[in-house]
Amino acid sequence: MFRRQRGFIAAPMLGIGRRSSASDPNFASVVLLALNENGPDAGTTFDDASNSNKALTAVGNAQWDTAQAPTGMTSSGLFDGTGDRITTPDHDDWTFGSGDYTLEAWIRWNSVANATWLAHDNGAPNRAWIWLYETNQFRMWTDGVYRLQEDWTPATATWYHIAICRSGTNLRAFIDGTQLGATATSSENIPNLTSVLQIGGLGWLGGYDFNGWICPARITTAARYTANFTSPTLPLPTS
Repeated sequence: MFRRQRGFIAAPMLGIGRRSSASDPNFASVVLLALNENGPDAGTTFDDASNSNKALTAVGNAQWDTAQAPTGMTSSGLFDGTGDRITTPDHDDWTFGSGDYTLEAWIRWNSVANATWLAHDNGAPNRAWIWLYETNQFRMWTDGVYRLQEDWTPATATWYHIAICRSGTNLRAFIDGTQLGATATSSENIPNLTSVLQIGGLGWLGGYDFNGWICPARITTAARYTANFTSPTLPLPTS
């Protein structure tokens, strides 16, 4: 496991497990809200703060790290790029069909390489969708096809808010609230396949495990972002 970097000054202490007092008008459509609770250093217990409160399991060396955190948080999920991920069992919530969705996360690279942020994918034939960084591109893969591929050159030692949003048939990528590249077309009906949901890795495919920090990660079955926006304040609302 790589050595955790020190020297980052986190935002003012909010208290372990403190919840945001703000409200989210789309909260009823949030089906996953993970890594939002400011866990204790080296802890391996993770919470889903959505209404469904899904069980999350740390795999490999995935753990909380208080050395790194985006503004508003005091810790983040640490992934060492070799077998680390957080999983939760298959659920119909991960099946977007032809509907709207928004995937988002705050990430900080330790080493920039091919990586998975979120995936409903357990290897063939159970491969529904993967949101990933691959070959120097921000990508979304669904039902056997790359629906969006935009060039991106991220840096280490920088926190990014990344998001991808489908609204109708429009698919857009955002970095820190600014659209990345052009609007793609995504009209496919994403299939309902039996796959675990994975944060930070694929498990079955080596070389796609994220090497860095994630905090938090949210899935919403609604279109949150259809134009440039100001990134949300952390921690994210839990109601």
